[in-house]
Amino acid sequence: MNLPPKKNPGDPILARDWNLLVDAVAARTPRTGSGLHLSQTAAGFAYQFPAWPQVQRVTPPPFGVIGIEAGQDGSVFAVSIREGWVIERKAAGQGGPVVLFHMPKYGSTGLDGVPRPALRMTDGDTAWCVYQTDMRGEVTGTPEIIVSTADQEQVHYAPVDPKGDGLGGTYAVKLLRLALENGSPVVTPFQQSDIEHCAPLWTGENTGDGKQVYKEHDEASNTYKFRTLVAGANVTLEELDDTIKISCDYSYSSGGSSGGSEGSGSGGSSSGGSDGSGSGGSSWGSSSGSDKSTAIVPASWTKTGYAALFIAEMPEVRFDDVMVVDVAGRVTSMPIDSRFIEVCQKDSILACGAVPDRPALVGAVVEQGRVVVMCPQRKRDRPSQVVVRLTGIRKGFSGKRFPARTREQFDANERFINSAYPPL
Repeated sequence: MNLPPKKNPGDPILARDWNLLVDAVAARTPRTGSGLHLSQTAAGFAYQFPAWPQVQRVTPPPFGVIGIEAGQDGSVFAVSIREGWVIERKAAGQGGPVVLFHMPKYGSTGLDGVPRPALRMTDGDTAWCVYQTDMRGEVTGTPEIIVSTADQEQVHYAPVDPKGDGLGGTYAVKLLRLALENGSPVVTPFQQSDIEHCAPLWTGENTGDGKQVYKEHDEASNTYKFRTLVAGANVTLEELDDTIKISCDYSYSSGGSSGGSEGSGSGGSSSGGSDGSGSGGSSWGSSSGSDKSTAIVPASWTKTGYAALFIAEMPEVRFDDVMVVDVAGRVTSMPIDSRFIEVCQKDSILACGAVPDRPALVGAVVEQGRVVVMCPQRKRDRPSQVVVRLTGIRKGFSGKRFPARTREQFDANERFINSAYPPL
């Protein structure tokens, strides 16, 4: 805008001239634009740039996306991600470093390589970090980055146990998924930190040559299974703070007979009132060189007040029972005592004798837990009662007939029998 024309002395100043002057001054007054600051001083005006604000730089997290570049056809994308570690924390007591760092690779290049490897991904692809472990849960090899549309199979490692050889593990961690929305790639992140791997499973083993208490590790339920101690005949178990106390009661024989009986020889019975010869000084030794098992009972006819009954011995471990059957017809059936069935080997109970109360032709068999007595057809030829003797193999002793023993076992058995008697 131009200034008004100059005036001579005495010329009138018109309003339009004054307004034109004001407009010209206003047009030439400095003003600040965007990003500038105007300062007015005695010397004039000064333009200044304001201080730039501090912009915080955001660093992508481990395995976070750094860049996406579309291919020529727009369907394949090169996805660059930041490096991340698989951090392995070992269980105590395995030796070596407690913490190990494993850098995954894509193809043959680590994620921290220069140049950085780019994942080739299409619509619906998922990036996984897959690594393997041994049977102790320790990472083996180098973790790999795999791109796939399918889920990755995973297997939890299993330690070695008495029933198995253990199992190595395969672990797959989902990192990110790429999808197209309106033709543009959209990334959904899953893992935004380093991958932590620990080996928390306990391992154990049985030591020594005895029976194994540790049975197995059940991989399906992640349960460690131990065998339970069960008390057999004449044995008691007591749980203490740190131990299980096993005690044996020698007042009864393992065969179940009463009256202070004692078992010897291959049957392995226990003693609680025996009588024998040998070094004990008694007079009941045999020509075989082995003492004889007895049951000592009160007896009024002896000078000492007690007498010995010798225990029958057999090449097998058997239990016997006697039943008195009241004859009700040509065929009479009577159930066997369920307790007798329980302590005998399954299907081993037989009828080994049948005696009628008067002369008659009778027979007896065991069928489905019952004794079946068969008598003559004519009623007048039948007895009133039949005494049936049953025999069955003791449970757990099937197939044991004349088991072999050593000289050391023979000597120990003799000392055990005679230990109940002072020398004469």
